[in-house]
Amino acid sequence: MTRTLEEKRAYNRAYHATHWEEKQAYGRAYHATHREEKRAYNRAYHATHWEEKRRHGRAYYAAHREEKRAYGRVYRATHREERQAYYAAHREEWRAYNRVYRAAHREEWRAMDRKRNGVLNPEDAERLWVLAQMCTLCGRPFSTPLRKCVDHDHKTGKVRGILCGSCNRALGLFGDSVERLQKAIDYLRGALA
Repeated sequence: MTRTLEEKRAYNRAYHATHWEEKQAYGRAYHATHREEKRAYNRAYHATHWEEKRRHGRAYYAAHREEKRAYGRVYRATHREERQAYYAAHREEWRAYNRVYRAAHREEWRAMDRKRNGVLNPEDAERLWVLAQMCTLCGRPFSTPLRKCVDHDHKTGKVRGILCGSCNRALGLFGDSVERLQKAIDYLRGALA
């Protein structure tokens, strides 16, 4: 008796539905006994297909950006203590890794930073960066290039100027809110009076 393709599919679905526990047990046993063999295969596959995997990962992320970001926010919120403990225990390793990575990818890092800060034209960003000798807000001179930050409006992406790290963080903590900054000024004036 010859079965049609649809009959074969129906039979396979029924078989898998009734034998799924048996198939899972077999799969677990196989993985347990062939662990090193599978790891070696995976390493070899990743080494030869990394560009393809990277393209696929980037395409997936682009198609599911909001979903991935929402998941990341939830994960970070629910695993905060765990993550803080891990980073505290491995602080020096992370710092060393970041130094090496940033040195090796300096141009990519700077381009990403410019894009994130609303400066899409590298020549304009470089000119603005080089010309800045002091913080636009507090007026303190920049002691090292690392203290400089490109300040921008988070809603429009428009660059407002070059600030020191402290002033840039302060504006960010106030949420770029003029009202909140004015309340802070009023509070300080009242406390100092």
